[in-house]
Amino acid sequence: MKVKIERVTKSTLNKTFDYLNQHEETSQFLIGNLKSFGPDMIDHQYSGNFKMLVSNNRIEGVFYLNKVGTLIAQASKDHARLILESCKEEDVLVKGFIGSWDIISEIYEYYRKENPQFNPGYKSKEILYKYILKRNDSTLCYDDRVKLLTNNDFEKWYPLHLDYMQELKLPETGTKEEVRKNFQIGAREKIRWGLFKDNQLIAIAALNSTSEKTGQVGGVFTKSKLRQKGYGKAICLHMLKDCIEIHGHTKNILFTGEEDIPAQKLYESIGYERIGFFALIFS
Repeated sequence: MKVKIERVTKSTLNKTFDYLNQHEETSQFLIGNLKSFGPDMIDHQYSGNFKMLVSNNRIEGVFYLNKVGTLIAQASKDHARLILESCKEEDVLVKGFIGSWDIISEIYEYYRKENPQFNPGYKSKEILYKYILKRNDSTLCYDDRVKLLTNNDFEKWYPLHLDYMQELKLPETGTKEEVRKNFQIGAREKIRWGLFKDNQLIAIAALNSTSEKTGQVGGVFTKSKLRQKGYGKAICLHMLKDCIEIHGHTKNILFTGEEDIPAQKLYESIGYERIGFFALIFS
């Protein structure tokens, strides 16, 4: 049966979310952005025209190219070329790729053959982890130094955010005011945390996506001079407990670079389990 590409519409949103939730461990960016911005491109930098791969009235993949040029996809690698061809119809230049390593590595290879001049400034095969959340988990605990961040904390948070992006060599995808707006959304949704010492913000953590029962971590960072003191673990344990108590989550997802041994040791000491690989590629 031939696979067709169809635009995601309001009438097919529920069916689309059903598919993505079946693949929630590698679809959190799609779930979160579709929930936040809808299926059509709007003014927000992370919005775009969501599309689905359909065969015999059955969804076999979902993808979109956002306004800043990042292609985010969930599908089998068999559909890589079809997805890339569809992106040529958009008025946006492809500048990056996010998703399960299997599909994104295939899309990236096709793209490189057609665009040999494309030279990514950041390419990482990330280890994907999960943590099953339970209310009776004695590992998780609150820490008096950790709190949910509010709009008033932005100016303290922003330098740590910049240091995090620079350390990982990740591209900043907006102006300070655009970053502020995204920070405020996170603060309103209670998905940003900070650890304070002597009224100074020294460690941060956040969820960069949430579905009904799952959250995906993004941006765990401690000031470089204050590492190896347990601050990263403390903020993660507090965050995970809030994921249960505030958001009702039953699973937490995160990914970290194959070569980032300290981060791997941190997450594995908490109890995260390796489940696969994730791709982050940016020009």
